Amino acid sequence: MCAAGEVQRMRNASAAAQREYERIGANKLIQYQIMVKLLRTRPVFNAMMHGALYHVRDHESLFEE
Repeated sequence: MCAAGEVQRMRNASAAAQREYERIGANKLIQYQIMVKLLRTRPVFNAMMHGALYHVRDHESLFEE
């Protein structure tokens, strides 16, 4: 959302600050990759599907007269 500001900040930063910014970005990317790999495992996938089904279950019958 603030990509333009981030690019401008990176252009004005020193080389050390740019490396630190890239390191932080790489760490965030690794966290997301680990989560994606974890979601591909069967037990975690089943647990997430169970939770999702709870939220999309038909609750209209509770409000019928």
